[in-house]
Amino acid sequence: MNKAKTLLEEAKEQPTKNTLVEHVDTIKTLRKKNYSWREIADFLNKSGVSTDHTKLFRFMRNWVSDKNNGINFIVPTASQYVHALQEIAMTEKQKTMLLFHYSAHNRTVTFTELASAGGYADYNTANLQYGKLGRVLGEELEMIFAINGKTGAPFNSSSIGADNPFKAPESEYELVMHHELAKAIEALGWAKA
Repeated sequence: MNKAKTLLEEAKEQPTKNTLVEHVDTIKTLRKKNYSWREIADFLNKSGVSTDHTKLFRFMRNWVSDKNNGINFIVPTASQYVHALQEIAMTEKQKTMLLFHYSAHNRTVTFTELASAGGYADYNTANLQYGKLGRVLGEELEMIFAINGKTGAPFNSSSIGADNPFKAPESEYELVMHHELAKAIEALGWAKA
């Protein structure tokens, strides 16, 4: 066996130094019950597990990336979206795209359609700008982003919506807005009558 494989086998045998690994199921259970990262960190600290909300969030984001299965992806509640939308800064074009998405048939859009709505020349720019909005929104919500199946990277727009599983295979990618986000837009009075 070569040295690289020997070292890899030795590394696999080493105990984990991150005590959070032992508490993944506890963390996932509390997230499903809509506990914030701060609340979960407080819960763990009271039980003798030293952590803080940032360390916890980063650990779980990496855990999901390692698993690459999206099981831990949780859509926030409408009230959580309302609070987050009031806290973040977004450009006028990002808000225009968001409201266009809200008003689209079945709340489903392509990035080409978002580009047109936002006044961008192509879908790449719309993808970039909507992704930036999604990242800021998701971070404010302390979300674990879904994983992009092609790249394995966090899919920032997963804070806004999910892939349309019913589109034709040859069709352009379609993003379906989360129902909870649509309800938040309505609650904020942003929806056009």
